[in-house]
Amino acid sequence: MDTNLDLDALHQLTLSLGLLVATDTRILEHDLTDITLIQRTGAGTQGAVRSVHADVMLATSFVVAKATMDYVLRLKPGKITFVITGGADNAEDSACAEFLEKQFTGQPVDAEECIRRVIASRDAFQHMSDHPQFPRSDLNYCTRIDVFDFAMPITRKNGQLIMRAIKNFAAVHSPFFTAKSAKDAKF
Repeated sequence: MDTNLDLDALHQLTLSLGLLVATDTRILEHDLTDITLIQRTGAGTQGAVRSVHADVMLATSFVVAKATMDYVLRLKPGKITFVITGGADNAEDSACAEFLEKQFTGQPVDAEECIRRVIASRDAFQHMSDHPQFPRSDLNYCTRIDVFDFAMPITRKNGQLIMRAIKNFAAVHSPFFTAKSAKDAKF
């Protein structure tokens, strides 16, 4: 892949692939095997870019919640910070962070209530009319819990953020954290 691809060429490539609007539903319509995907979201990727002081970063959502927790627990963190992106009414990020925090701290969590918050959110109304850019099916995809068994750590390489799905956590370790269990982590 040409890493010097200019933005105009990238835009034309994106248009030719039909992936300009990359919703969950639209991505599933394409075989992305062996494809490098450049992701840009309205808030999530910007939150990662701005987290310059994070020693370890992971992207997460309901669909990879357990895998994210398993990955984080292997790190034995002393502190966990959730970066909520997307503005004041980002119900999906807030509900997911609460869902994870309660599990990390051993508190009871009502998963269905977290999902109801997402479905009832202001952002979800964009998906109600099955608009081509915001298909209703996207809500169905993003509100499933533990569908995938991979975590999504984000690393920095040559000034770029790289996110790759990781399934095998056996080699995961971090010199930054010393907590003995999730209950020792500070939120």
